[in-house]
Amino acid sequence: MKMSFKSKLIAMILPLVIAGLLILTGVAYIQSKNVIETELINAMSIRTEESTKHIDTWLTGRLAEVRETVQSPILKRILQTNPNMDLKKNDDSIRLIDELNLSRWNFINTAYPNQYAALHILNTLEPNEWSNTDNLSKLTARYYNAKTGEFKTDPWAKAAATEAAERYSKSNGIPYDAIFKPAYSQAYGRNVVMMVAWLKNDTGKVVAGAGSSLTIETVENQVKNLKYGNKGYGVLLSNDGTFVVHPNKNWAMKEKVSTVNDPAMQRISELAASGKSGVYRYSEGKEKKIAFYDSASIADWTVVNVVYEDELFASSNKLLTIMLIIACIIIAIVSLTIYFAASHLIKPLTKLNDFAEIVSTGDLSGSIEINSKDEIGNLARAFNNTIGALRGIVGDISVEAEKVNNLSSNLATSCNDSSKVTEEVAKAIQVVAENSTEQAKQVGLSADKTVEMEEASRSVTDKCNYMIETAEQSHNISAVAFEAVEKAIYSMKVIVENNEKNLGESKLLLEKSSEIGKIVEVITGIANQTNLLALNAAIEAARAGEQGKGFAVVADEVRKLAEQSAVAANQISNLISGIQTQIASITDSMNDGSQEITSGMETAAEAGTHFDDIEKAISNIFSVVRDVNSATETMIETASSTVTEMKSTSSISEQTAAATEEVSAAAEEQAVTMDEIGNTANQLSTLSHRLNELVSKFKTK
Repeated sequence: MKMSFKSKLIAMILPLVIAGLLILTGVAYIQSKNVIETELINAMSIRTEESTKHIDTWLTGRLAEVRETVQSPILKRILQTNPNMDLKKNDDSIRLIDELNLSRWNFINTAYPNQYAALHILNTLEPNEWSNTDNLSKLTARYYNAKTGEFKTDPWAKAAATEAAERYSKSNGIPYDAIFKPAYSQAYGRNVVMMVAWLKNDTGKVVAGAGSSLTIETVENQVKNLKYGNKGYGVLLSNDGTFVVHPNKNWAMKEKVSTVNDPAMQRISELAASGKSGVYRYSEGKEKKIAFYDSASIADWTVVNVVYEDELFASSNKLLTIMLIIACIIIAIVSLTIYFAASHLIKPLTKLNDFAEIVSTGDLSGSIEINSKDEIGNLARAFNNTIGALRGIVGDISVEAEKVNNLSSNLATSCNDSSKVTEEVAKAIQVVAENSTEQAKQVGLSADKTVEMEEASRSVTDKCNYMIETAEQSHNISAVAFEAVEKAIYSMKVIVENNEKNLGESKLLLEKSSEIGKIVEVITGIANQTNLLALNAAIEAARAGEQGKGFAVVADEVRKLAEQSAVAANQISNLISGIQTQIASITDSMNDGSQEITSGMETAAEAGTHFDDIEKAISNIFSVVRDVNSATETMIETASSTVTEMKSTSSISEQTAAATEEVSAAAEEQAVTMDEIGNTANQLSTLSHRLNELVSKFKTK
């Protein structure tokens, strides 16, 4: 299917523009949706945290009232008259308790109407009694029932007493201020949340307590403030997972998270166990929900705010829908704008197309008028200039074609004359080529003979080289022998020098041994004198009697040492005498060996002289063989040069013959070419006539 340029332009540009706008809109939509949803979720998280803080603050305020009651001077007066807090007797202490509870009620009911079910004054247990459930029956309370307006004394509610025992047994039996989990009270006929605070005496012992019971509806009203939209709701979980507040009345104050089939709430309970706030998104059927949870630390409860996504994101979805509608309108406007703009731009091109159709018929007399100054206007002006130039070229072609026709006729005549002359030149050149070929054969034979002489010379050279190698080997052998003789002479010189050194050292050792002998004689004399002195000391010790016995022992030991020294000196003297005899014998042997080595050196020197003469004779032979080899190589080089020149001459002759044949062939080809040129000239004349006919079809005026 043939498409117009406008259709192609629109088909090319419009999809790109629409795709770009759609991508931009899609990215903007996704980003805007993510940002808006994130901001709404963050805002709802902050709202939930603030509501949880409000509940926490509200519970703290209610507990504060109980703590103020514990510190009341009236309660201290009650303890003075009833230190054991026996709430079953009827005396002034009970009347004071009733007055205290009544004054509390008057204040609370005015400030917080319909929020309390009862107000209590409590007794307590010893620290070691809280862990035994049998002692819980001792726990009693004097309370004011807000529903009936009566003052009564009853045992603690079973649920409250059980939770108190669980809590305080873990703290070593020391009660602490607390908010108990909600429970049903038979006395009030409703679900309540009990809060207690304790009074300690001067020794730190807990002696009494005060409490208040909040109605569960009061707690529910606080949680209902969390509700967002028509379908959203709030949930309050106690620390053991009991539903304190839930829109399902069958669950509130009756079920725990672990006992109901609600995976989402179970997951929320697990997440909230960390004590941190957070967000959990989940689906129930077609409904998508977001649960915001936080912890009320004063009571250890978890506040859950469940919001439906369609209600939370309703305003943002409307805004995004409007954005999509605006984007579609923009795409439609841009598409229409591109269509009309393309139509406007195509009009000048349509004029150009029509004018080109006229020119294609050969009519070059017209022109196109487009006054725009853009690229299309420049194209129209260039087209007009091209048509003008084409008119001039067609006129010039017509004139030149006539000239070509005349020249082609003259060229055909000249080619016929040149063809005849070229044939005669070719015959003469053929004779010269035959003579040159014969000359090349004779030169080739001479070159072959010279090559044979070169090969014979090379044989002589090879034998000379063999003689040179043999001479070199003899030369090398004599050189090695000569070096061996020189090394032997050098070694003998070293041995003589070492013998002389050893001889000098032996004489020096002989002198030193004589000196050692003299020293030994001195040691021997000292030993003899020491022996005499030891004998004299022994005699004197014997004269001294008992007092000289110790000295006699020492003298005897000195005498023994002197004798050992004399024996050792005699042994050293004998050894030195033997060493001197051996040194004298070695010295004589070294003198004889030195004389023999000197004689060997002279013989080796004489052998070195003979090897020197052999070396000179081999060198003379080596020189003569080298001269023969050098002369033979010169002859080979001369023969090679002669062969090269003969080959060159043969090659030149062959080239001359080949060139002559080529000239002959070229002459023949030239003759043929001249014939072809003549034929071409005739064809050219025919074409020039045809060109005149074609040019005449163009209309230039």
